[in-house]
Amino acid sequence: MKKRRIIEAAGVILFCFLMVIGVAAGTKKNQHQTLISTEVAADELQTEGFAVADGMEVNVLQDVFYTQDIASVDPGSLVEVKGAKDYTVSIDGYQKLESLDADQNQTGEFSNTVPEEEGYYQVSIMISDKEQGSIMTDAVLVYDKTAPEIAGVADASFDSEPTEDMITCSATDNIDGPVDCQKQIEKISDEEYKVTVKAVDKAGNEAVATAMLTVGAEGDNGTGQEQQQSAAASSDSANVEQDTNAGAGAQNVADSWQITQYGDEGGYQYMFYTIVDNTGRLVIVDGGFEGNADVVRNVIKQHNNHVTAWIITHPHPDHVGAFNAIMSANTDNAVTVDRIYTIPVNKERYEATAQDYDDIGAFEKFYSLSQTMNNISYLNAGDELDLIGLRMQVFHSWDANVDALPDHLCNDGSMMFKVSGRKKSMLFCADVQSEMEPYILASYRNQLHADYVQLGHHGNWGLTTDFYDVVNPSAVFFDGPRSLIDDESGKYDGYLLRNYFAAKGIPEYRFTTAPNTVVVE
Repeated sequence: MKKRRIIEAAGVILFCFLMVIGVAAGTKKNQHQTLISTEVAADELQTEGFAVADGMEVNVLQDVFYTQDIASVDPGSLVEVKGAKDYTVSIDGYQKLESLDADQNQTGEFSNTVPEEEGYYQVSIMISDKEQGSIMTDAVLVYDKTAPEIAGVADASFDSEPTEDMITCSATDNIDGPVDCQKQIEKISDEEYKVTVKAVDKAGNEAVATAMLTVGAEGDNGTGQEQQQSAAASSDSANVEQDTNAGAGAQNVADSWQITQYGDEGGYQYMFYTIVDNTGRLVIVDGGFEGNADVVRNVIKQHNNHVTAWIITHPHPDHVGAFNAIMSANTDNAVTVDRIYTIPVNKERYEATAQDYDDIGAFEKFYSLSQTMNNISYLNAGDELDLIGLRMQVFHSWDANVDALPDHLCNDGSMMFKVSGRKKSMLFCADVQSEMEPYILASYRNQLHADYVQLGHHGNWGLTTDFYDVVNPSAVFFDGPRSLIDDESGKYDGYLLRNYFAAKGIPEYRFTTAPNTVVVE
């Protein structure tokens, strides 16, 4: 890499002359000049790697420095200073480079603004000594704040005890390219093992992915090349109760699941899905408005008035209304529910920040009902459980990041979760919006891919296309009527997502054709 050379002043007269010119101009030049503001001998030259001025020597410690946080880089850690006693080191400017191999000129466009964009930067470093004057030199910083992406880590089954060489995976960093994977296998039981894969880039960004390995089931004959997702999952959270009726042992009897979207083209946006396995067990996701209670109740009747699990993603009226109506009228226990899963709402924060659209009354009713129930579990990000044989992973729930928001707490506190069979999966985004994207992507980027996705906030004013690029679905679900998705007046932005997926050739399901059913196996 070509280093920018130091331009040395011939003497005090030249230096003073230049200073007078600078003052007369009245502005600081955009082109960064390397002036040594001290009297030095005319025959003093820079040696390779060193800037030399009147006894002060500066050595740039290495060609390239990697950092996760360019704003916090200590310039004193970039150089070694000799021949100076009382000195300071500071970064005088940044210049974007196209690549590490880019040729660096002696002068160029430098900015005093700390870069926000990841990439390669030449930095000008000023070393100032009270007696020796100042000297400037350069270093190259690589700004990389993105963790590597790990691919190939999935639940799998083997014929024998798994070893690290059976696990085929890879990691790629946006700056570094391919990154080595560190694999560790932990024995959980005689039949179960947990594999943890870690990848660290040159800047120190770390990515971790985990999977469960099962011994003794049909699998890939120990090659690890055709890893299958296991239906069995465990939970590390103390507040997740594994109900035998809600899932434990279900993987032995179910091998396919129908996920159905319900909607009303003439109505407004709401969310109501069912998950039914091939043994007839029923899971309900939300249910819609209170006025949709009869529709939900009829579905329950078709399953002998029994719900194995009822998931309430968040207590907005278009999600919890039907549940409130059915359960508040269920005094004779005609409808039985094994387990209810929902989010841990911060009641005080929600009530303090609620807007008219929140319809706080729906939450108050749900909260009152929940106080009388002993079959309710509150899920948090990172929880995993068996849901009638499907692996259910929770990627987001109400947490401290939601508490810190000024508004939209209930939407952004929604439960985001994925259900996975052996071959197919579906991601439910509920009403999560873009404010939560950075947190979710930082923790679960490598686990978000799904074949089907229920779009955040009904597909309107929700998550961004960057998020859905990570999910990379084969089909998407809009939970809203034509007026919400097709209106291009600017009142809604659902049409932008509609056009985005259409351009990529990704099919959509929505209220116009509901009920819509996909099969997860």
